[in-house]
Order: sequence, then structure tokens, then C-alpha cells
Amino acid sequence: MISRRKALAGTITALASTSRRARAQGGSTRLFPENLRKDLDAIWLTLHEISPNPFQSSEAGTVENLYRQIRARITAPMSVRDAWMTIAPLLGALNDGHVALGFPGLMNKAPHYFPVTFTVDELSGNLIVERDRSGILPPGTHVLYIENISAAEYLDTTTRAFGGQTSALIRSRVSRAGAWTSVALFGVKAAYLLRWRDRAGIEHESLIPAPNTAQSLPHTAPYSFRWAANDVGLIEYRRCEDLSRFRAFLDETFTSLQFKAAKALIIDIRRNSGGDSELANWLWCYAQSRPFKQFGGEIVRSNAIIKADYGQDKYTRYYGPKAWSAPIGEVISFTEGPSDGLVLPKPLPCRFSGPVYLLISPATFSSGMACALAAKDYGLATIIGQETGEPATGSGLLYEFHTPNISFPVYLTTACFLAPKSHPSRQGVVPDIIVPSNTVYDLFANRDTALEKALTLIKN
Repeated sequence: MISRRKALAGTITALASTSRRARAQGGSTRLFPENLRKDLDAIWLTLHEISPNPFQSSEAGTVENLYRQIRARITAPMSVRDAWMTIAPLLGALNDGHVALGFPGLMNKAPHYFPVTFTVDELSGNLIVERDRSGILPPGTHVLYIENISAAEYLDTTTRAFGGQTSALIRSRVSRAGAWTSVALFGVKAAYLLRWRDRAGIEHESLIPAPNTAQSLPHTAPYSFRWAANDVGLIEYRRCEDLSRFRAFLDETFTSLQFKAAKALIIDIRRNSGGDSELANWLWCYAQSRPFKQFGGEIVRSNAIIKADYGQDKYTRYYGPKAWSAPIGEVISFTEGPSDGLVLPKPLPCRFSGPVYLLISPATFSSGMACALAAKDYGLATIIGQETGEPATGSGLLYEFHTPNISFPVYLTTACFLAPKSHPSRQGVVPDIIVPSNTVYDLFANRDTALEKALTLIKN
């Protein structure tokens, strides 16, 4: 388990050493300290103005103390990478899985070209390979060093910069956001030297090439369909984007399920990182016929920053007319009972009527978590896997702005979303059937234990 208290306590000391090593690897542009302090202050003030509860998942005193420490430490010119490693932990300390600091300008595209995606082995806590785009290292490979940085230090730096409401969510952010840490620590290179240990315990070194500029990132569709077995359909729902495209996808998919008289349907949202929650409403209307909803309420703060940026139409669309007309700084709550405001599925010619199984994990996040929450609170599917990393009462409505001097992109949440029904504080969506995460050995064997469990239940 990754300790947030430990991570926060050593932030300043650890970042000083990693910054010195990163500086030796490149990043010649020097940023003036007065500009960096102004950018840090802009982040701090914006956070307090737009968030209904800036410290919903953290301790206010701890974060405020960290802010003061970071500000006091900015006394000399820094490279962009040094500055990122200095400021990013303030956002990580908020323990909100949405919140993050990016790189300015084109540099924010650089992480997409880092060749390896890492994850954390839940049993050992080791840094392991989730995916190597070069194909040199198989999934599950135990990583010891990346360039001259140990795996432990890489993990520590990443989890300082990218927090989360739970330790499981923090671990999942190593996979989703670790490439930003890689750029901050190592810069942009043609290849990266990794030291790793094989299953026999023997250590090796491999030079892992990065894709060149002529190569685009491998495109993973936001949703796809395949047959997991002869009569079992599988929807892999990865991102909640493009409603019109998704509705066309649903029509085609559920028509295929109906034509083949599918015995069961599995919906996999284990890697769903969120987006437009309206897509999940359509998914559940096709997959079953029960009334449901994804949220039980919303808390927002009326603020001048987003009103000026969005204008009345857009602001009202996101936050409602009451928030637009409320005095600046007022916190507005919208709540309703479990039976109020339900989505009532209308008749559909290709609606599925068989059993539905939903696969979830700690990486089921944001609107992905809300999709799972609807299934949990209204019995829309049998849920298999692991508890979601984000709690049932979560945050959302991400707002992006750029700092005034260096133009760091900053991502902050502006709303608290309540669950339709009561859940324990800081608890995520708990599956009906718990299946531990894939082990290193499962990754080596290309096994998917949660999917296997669903198929076994369907078969029996």
C-alpha cells in the first residue's frame, strides 16, 4: 500500500535530489523564480475560488503547509522539468484522482511517446511492465531502474505528483499518468535504458526505443465489441466520448446480440477513465429495462473565473441556472432521493434481455465509476472484479486553465457528485463478486482472471 502521509512528509527533500539528477539530463530553459511563485499562487487561489471543497479528500493543514514549503523553496531559476516536479506534488496532495499538472505547450505531448506503461504489482508493490510498445519486455516484467532512477524513486515521484482518494486509485495513476513523471525525470530521448529482473531472478539491461515522430500512438477505440465466447458478447467500454458515435455503436452491437441470440453480455469498464456520463445512460437503456440514475446530487461553488471563461450559456449547461445567478463564492447543493429523477428506459427493438455482467477495477474512474454506481445501486448487472478507486461520492466537472507566466496546464475539479443511494464514506463501488487483480504470473500467461470468472459463471 502506498502511504500518502509518508509521501507528503518527504516531498521537499526527495524532490531536491530528483531535480538535480533530472537537470543533468537536459532542460536548458531556465524559469525565473518570481514567475514560478506567481504561477504557484495562481493555482492556489484558483483552487479555492472554483472548488466547493478544496480539501474533500485531504487534510487542509497538511496541504497548506506543503504549499508554503514549495513556495519557500522556489528561490533560483529552474528548468521546466524541475519546476513541474516542484509544483506537481501540491496537486497530488489534494488526493483527487482528476487533478493534475501538465507541461506547457508542445511538451505536454511528449509523454505520449514514452515507450513503456508501468503498473504496480498489488501483492509485492513492485514496479512492473504493463505494456512495452517496442515489444522487448513482456507484461509483468519486474523493473529495477529506469535510466539512473530506481523503480522505488520513480514510484515515489509519481505518487507525489498524482494523488487519489484511495491507495488503489493512486496505484492505477502510475499506469495512467506515469509517462508525465518519465518526461520530468528523463526528458525526451530516442531510447531509454531499463534494468529489469526475469522470472529466474537474473538481472538484465535493455535499451527500449521510443517511437519516432513519424509513428503515431497506437489508437485504441473508446469502445469495441467482440464475442468472448460463441454466444457471449463482450463490450469493452474504455472512454465516455462522442455520444452520436456511441449510439451508432450501440445500435450495431445490440442488433448483433439479438441476431445471434446471445446467452449473456459482459461489459468491461475496468479501464474506463471517464468522460461524458450521458453515454452510460444510453448503454444501460440498451442493456436492460430497469429505471436507474448515476447521481443523487451535486455540490458546486458559484465563481467568477469559470463564469467569465464559459459565459452564461455554457456555464448554465454545466452548473445550472441557480449557480449562475448565485452570489460569487456561494456553495450550491442539488440533492434528490433514490427514486427521484430516474432514467426510464423506453422500448427499444434490440434491447438485450439476458444476464449482464459488469467488470470493474481500481482504474474504473470518474464517469466510468458513475456507470458502475448505477449498476450497483439499481441492480442493473452482476458486478465482478475489484472496488473502484474513486469513492461513490466523487468529484468531477474538470476545469482546465493555464498559469499566467509559464502556461502550465492545470486540471482542477469543480463539483462534488453524490451517489444515488447511501455508501460508506470514501468507499468505492464494491463488486458483487470480488476477483483479485491479475498477478505478475497472470500477465506473463496472458490470463484475465475477472473475465474468466464471468465466463465461468455464465457457463454454469
